[in-house]
Amino acid sequence: MASIFFAQLAAGILLVSLLVRRKDTGRRFFAFTAELCLSLLVFAVLLHPGARPDVGDPLPAWRNAGPPAAYCAYLVGALLLLWYRARLGGLAGGRGQWVLWLAGGLSLLGSLADAQALLGTGTAAHLSVWLVSFAVSAMLLGSVTGAMKLGHFYLIIPGLSIQPLRRILLAFGICLLLRAGLLGLAFACGYGPELVGLDLETLIFASRILVGLVVPGVLWYLTVRTVRLHATQSATGILYAATVLVMLGELMSGSQAAGQAVLL
Repeated sequence: MASIFFAQLAAGILLVSLLVRRKDTGRRFFAFTAELCLSLLVFAVLLHPGARPDVGDPLPAWRNAGPPAAYCAYLVGALLLLWYRARLGGLAGGRGQWVLWLAGGLSLLGSLADAQALLGTGTAAHLSVWLVSFAVSAMLLGSVTGAMKLGHFYLIIPGLSIQPLRRILLAFGICLLLRAGLLGLAFACGYGPELVGLDLETLIFASRILVGLVVPGVLWYLTVRTVRLHATQSATGILYAATVLVMLGELMSGSQAAGQAVLL
């Protein structure tokens, strides 16, 4: 799961960062984004297990091919980012931004290829909910981390417009709603954990909801109100806390999902 988490985070940051226009921040923001996501993809490659874990029943051949394909996707994404960072100084305007789209898309597809092999056997609907959950998780991680990362650049780029931060915050809020909606859908379809009394599984699940969704939702609202006042330094501090909590929530979600039918 560690390899998938790093790939999800890289994919989300890359895709969400493209809500920021190159002319707003110059190349420094995108240089840092490329360096950060390159590091994440290197970790995804190094920690990749190579083959899917034993899940009992045999999977179709195309699903067994998922982990090797994911490894290749992470590696190609990392090489693309390495090229982009090396050439960034000579890419005027918005030229070369397609590399970020491509690297982000490959990272996301790679994480989904890894994820589908973790599920084991199941119906098409089952697999669809599982994969959509992983995709939304990636965008949630990327949006909150991207917003926090952008907040730092208001300290070093005088006159930076507040609009890029507002766009990423909107994406963060939408992802939180989608994540909560998928949670409800999972339970409605019978894919959620069986919660009986106050056992350990129930407490972990309740903590995941509180830490990963409820409190980040409150922090998102506070950040939006703070940004309206153009207090970007305060907003960045709030986003630090939101980023840590969302990451903890998604990590708890992934650990509990190891034996469940859907990533919750």
